[in-house]
Amino acid sequence: MGTATRLPYLFLPVLPHPRACVFFFLTHNCLTRYSLHISEQVPILDCRLVLRGLRTLPLRMKKHSKNALNLARALQTQPKIEAVTYPGLPDHPSHAQAARQMEDFRGVLSIRLKGGRMAVDRFLSGVKIIQLAESPGGVESLICHPVTMTRASVPEETRLRRGIDDGLLRVSMGIEDERDLLADVLNALDY
Repeated sequence: MGTATRLPYLFLPVLPHPRACVFFFLTHNCLTRYSLHISEQVPILDCRLVLRGLRTLPLRMKKHSKNALNLARALQTQPKIEAVTYPGLPDHPSHAQAARQMEDFRGVLSIRLKGGRMAVDRFLSGVKIIQLAESPGGVESLICHPVTMTRASVPEETRLRRGIDDGLLRVSMGIEDERDLLADVLNALDY
């Protein structure tokens, strides 16, 4: 999996120190630390949390990817789903490129519900495990409605030109049990 794909997951265990900015990059399977200190050293607890997060990163990434692929496959056959966009699916336009660049296919997918905003509102009312939030990359599964959240300030014409309509949802898969996540999504589709 490429470095850019792992970075959101890498930063989560870090509790930033108010007087120091610390940046970590994975390059060639080795951790390089860049830091800009204003006055103090980075607290040992922050460093410990980063190391703890790095130790489990490969396991978490495998689970994120597995959950996303399983959900994407299951949703492809659902009549209330207009489209599923995930690079791990063979019919994705960038599947071959993603397969060359990544070990797994990451933990984020997009789904487009038939029925637009009303269908999205019903779906979001029905999900119980997956939480509505804007910031992907945690161990919890999160869902985002770009039209009302991350792209709310973008003019409608621009959003539509970019394929961001009222029925689009972005799902960041967590590491919960895949059966629970699938059941949650299927129940929400019937809500």
